[in-house]
Amino acid sequence: MTQYWDLETLGIKENYNTDITNNVWFEKYRVTHLERSLEGQYIASLPWHEENPPLPTSFEIANLRTRPMVRRLEPELRYKYDDIIMDQVAKGFISKMDNADHSKGHYLPHHAVKKDSETTPIRIVYDCSCQKSSEQPSLNDCLEKGPHLLNDLSAILLRFRAHNVGFSSDIEKAFLHVQMADKDRDYTKFLWISDPDNPEIHVSAKKLIQELWQQQRGWDEQIPEHLEQEWHKIRSNLKDALDIQINRQYIKELTQEKECELHVFSDASQSAYGAPVYIKHGKLTSLFMAKSRVKPLKDISLPCLELMGAVIATRLANHVTYALHGTLSLSMDQQPSSYPLDFYFKTERKQDSHGNPNISVQDTRDAEALLITGIQAEMHVNEIAALRKTRTMREPLVRQLQLFIDRDGILRPGGRLHNAPINEETKFPILLPRNHAFTRLVIQQLTSEYFTQECRQP
Repeated sequence: MTQYWDLETLGIKENYNTDITNNVWFEKYRVTHLERSLEGQYIASLPWHEENPPLPTSFEIANLRTRPMVRRLEPELRYKYDDIIMDQVAKGFISKMDNADHSKGHYLPHHAVKKDSETTPIRIVYDCSCQKSSEQPSLNDCLEKGPHLLNDLSAILLRFRAHNVGFSSDIEKAFLHVQMADKDRDYTKFLWISDPDNPEIHVSAKKLIQELWQQQRGWDEQIPEHLEQEWHKIRSNLKDALDIQINRQYIKELTQEKECELHVFSDASQSAYGAPVYIKHGKLTSLFMAKSRVKPLKDISLPCLELMGAVIATRLANHVTYALHGTLSLSMDQQPSSYPLDFYFKTERKQDSHGNPNISVQDTRDAEALLITGIQAEMHVNEIAALRKTRTMREPLVRQLQLFIDRDGILRPGGRLHNAPINEETKFPILLPRNHAFTRLVIQQLTSEYFTQECRQP
């Protein structure tokens, strides 16, 4: 809205006093914060407020935002992202910090913004407004905003149309050529990966094993050259992983008497899915544990993989809660299992008075079908592969139960009831894995409904 009104008043707003104020401010800044090196390069200091609250390092939040961002990047964009950063290192715009002290300075999250350009399809944007918490400042909060020093575009256009010939020029990476003063460099640190080929080592190793298994290679067979190169990259990254340091205690001064929150997230891509579990106590957070799985061999849509990630997240949350029972006081918000699937349904729905989506009966059935197919894809990989003829080895469970896949992609046993005068659901029940959490929930629900009906009968 502010930008709109600025455009509306373009050319008719009195700028005389503003121009004077801007010139005075910039002249003061030029004298106190700008200098030139012997090579003629400008060196600028950050215009800090005279009084501002301490700026936190924000290493944790920068780390939490950078890692998922890298994993979501398509390989081509990830390589381009790395090329841009390496090019800036080579030109001296940025520098690599070895053994950086994470307890000092300030870290900035960053992400890619796509551009309509063949040579530079993305540009890197740093989030200087990132706050570790609502009570702590961002880097922008600690700096003077300063005047708007760019030339008036309307005045440029007016002059551009005045003569027969117009010229335009550009300074390549103009702002990057202004060097930052050494005393301020610690406050603009950011994180990046050492190797764009392997942003997540564990998943890369799983994908390699999956591909070898899919090719049905023996343990003593020679593997293809491209897979051998992939293995060398993974082995190199495993060596680098040995330098990762993890604090023994999640959060200092954390006791059983102090209640803490459990935060669980899930995510998926076209090649893998997974979930991390975090502990939050006050303003501090720490990672409990995380799990990742590679995409099954069958063709599964991204929404279904998202659902499988939600299943992993639920299991992890239950495991952590059980393991730490009596050790820490944990609290976790619960929500209906259909809500994570809301994005899957493309039709828009009305919301109730509380802003919650109205989930229809069909939505619940679709959600149930996705849950079942996701669980079956995870627990009966070999059986499904055998039925789809992507695995040559015959599976005993397929023969014993005469398994087949119905039109909805659900795995069902055959049997001797195919000619019985009963409905299809009874003839061919859904195959659920034994001792699975979902199976126990189904049994618990059906048992509860049965006894409720029995009690209601006269």
